[in-house]
Amino acid sequence: MKKNQNNEILDPQQTVCDNFHEWIQKEMKQYDPVMVQMTVLGQTLKIIKSIMPAKDYDGMMDTVYQSKDRIEPFKKHLLH
Repeated sequence: MKKNQNNEILDPQQTVCDNFHEWIQKEMKQYDPVMVQMTVLGQTLKIIKSIMPAKDYDGMMDTVYQSKDRIEPFKKHLLH
């Protein structure tokens, strides 16, 4: 297992997530955040559709659509 200078275990998946998050934050400073997030969502769906059997993909999309009214926005915390 790889460790960094602070003796923390380096998880490759977490590293990918951290790097992706950092990239998204940078892009949202330069471009409209909604456009950036919708582009990421669109690309994600294309990848998933490319690798999943059609029945599984359709089932996933049906589940997402059926739960659309239960999805709540993030609540922004106010700083006083």
